[in-house]
Amino acid sequence: MLIWIIAVLMILKEMNFDVRPLLAGAGVAGVAIGFGAQNIIKDVLGGMFMMMENQIRVNDIAVINGKTGLVEEINLRTTVLRGEDGAVHIFPNGAIQGLSNLTREYSFYVFNLSVVYAEDTDRVVSVLAGIAEELSQEEPYRSAVLAPLEVLGVDNWPTPAPS
Repeated sequence: MLIWIIAVLMILKEMNFDVRPLLAGAGVAGVAIGFGAQNIIKDVLGGMFMMMENQIRVNDIAVINGKTGLVEEINLRTTVLRGEDGAVHIFPNGAIQGLSNLTREYSFYVFNLSVVYAEDTDRVVSVLAGIAEELSQEEPYRSAVLAPLEVLGVDNWPTPAPS
């Protein structure tokens, strides 16, 4: 391709056509393309390093630039998160300033459980511990459960409904 361009320029010069404006225009176009491609190159390099360093993987829970979600895709140019509300967040890899992987090697889940006001909390905790123990012994979950259930206690007393 380069040989054809040089050949055309030489033919035009032999025909006494001034090729300097063409060369100047090509130079300006090259600079414009270079500036335009700068972000694409930054995104691709960021994606390559993210994949090589195994910073996040598909199905990890991550916080990217303050947005939390499930990693659905990792491409060379972009990373796609699905937020808790169902929103899809697409981040150019070159624009990722902060990245936290919440499920790399270890994770936990915190949940609040509502219990009837009159229920015995010690009994509720023992039932939950029994369920967690059963889950940790079942085959699909055995390797995923790293520690026994930890109950932090009661943190809210709801107001009982009037009688």
